[in-house]
Amino acid sequence: MTAARYEIMLDCLGSQSHLLPPAAKVAGYLTGAGIAWTAQEAARFKRGVVPIDQAPGVPSLWLDHKLLVLDVESGAKNISDAVVQARGRADHGLHTVVYIQASRLSACRASMTASGLAQWVTYLVANWNLSEREAAAALHGDVVAIQFASPTSNPHTLVPGLNFTLQQANVDLSVTITGWGEKPAVVPAPRRRAKPPAKPHRKVTAAGAAGSLGVILAAVLQAAGVHLTPAEASALATVAATVAGYLTPAKGA
Repeated sequence: MTAARYEIMLDCLGSQSHLLPPAAKVAGYLTGAGIAWTAQEAARFKRGVVPIDQAPGVPSLWLDHKLLVLDVESGAKNISDAVVQARGRADHGLHTVVYIQASRLSACRASMTASGLAQWVTYLVANWNLSEREAAAALHGDVVAIQFASPTSNPHTLVPGLNFTLQQANVDLSVTITGWGEKPAVVPAPRRRAKPPAKPHRKVTAAGAAGSLGVILAAVLQAAGVHLTPAEASALATVAATVAGYLTPAKGA
């Protein structure tokens, strides 16, 4: 796999987020005492922040985000919590990402499949035994990201673009599919086309034409000095209506 097919993502505690470059691809915690990011911290990053829900159970924010990573590990969620959240999100047409250790991936997949959620869930897998190149080569299928380095597994590795080590900045490194987790573009609302003016019904058109023709004929006769009796005026209106009926096109013509 070439470098063009993956990119590096950084994640850390909210209190450490100021150490990360604003142009970096980052993930941040929505929940968790002492680790959650504030809106101000997240606003620093031009590409947006991939949100991670670390809280045990099923918090109320589970439908607030188009992209959401569920943190399944000790002290956070269990697989059952993830299944409940993933099912609820799927009912609303939302996909879910599960962060889980490689040793538990098969068990989580089996639970999601048994719940009919295999097509609605992808994975961010933690495997600190891999190099960056090995992790990138393992990106396929439902595995969209792999965390390959942490402050404990790679304490002396430098944060990309900085002089801080992972241990000093308390940062994890992951490889992700290129473009995964990007801040979604704003989709403009479709413009409504103005409705064309309604065409008058044939009967209305004919009636208008008949009235106009009758007025014209009456004016011509009056100018010629001809004065019509009521009976003659009625006959003239009948003639005008007949002529207008021939001149007005039928519906669909």
